[in-house]
Amino acid sequence: MRFSSKKRGKPGRVCPAEVFRELETGLDFSPGRLLESKAFTHEFKDIFPDCNAFSGELSVHSVNGNIDISESPGIRIAELVNGNIECVINALEDDLELAVVNGSITLNLSTDAEVEIETISGVIEIAEIFNAYITDDIVGSSSEFGDGEFSIEISTVSGNIIIDN
Repeated sequence: MRFSSKKRGKPGRVCPAEVFRELETGLDFSPGRLLESKAFTHEFKDIFPDCNAFSGELSVHSVNGNIDISESPGIRIAELVNGNIECVINALEDDLELAVVNGSITLNLSTDAEVEIETISGVIEIAEIFNAYITDDIVGSSSEFGDGEFSIEISTVSGNIIIDN
């Protein structure tokens, strides 16, 4: 997993340290440790990150596992090859991309955003409150809905996409 952040202002908690295995970085991810660097990149392998209340820009990339993100308005990218992404968005500071090759994405969205969704082999479910229309064609399903300052792009190759509020 590649985990990168460009910190601004106050340091913030990264993610629970006990789930990480450090790889050649020298950064201290011991329990309770706050990161104070302006920017860093960290790589992990086959873990299940729970990124809750992260402050600063955040990008998470992984091959295997699940990614859980909540209360982290600085999230920019969450990419995964095998596994599921669960994301709770109450606010955004920039555009967001959620992508999974083999697995599902669940997004609980309670802020205004322009949302684009696409799956090649999966089902799209969108809560009625979003008043969205789903298009099915020969190469998959897609949908676009919402207005907002920022956009959210969601895609899977083989997996379902669920949008709820």
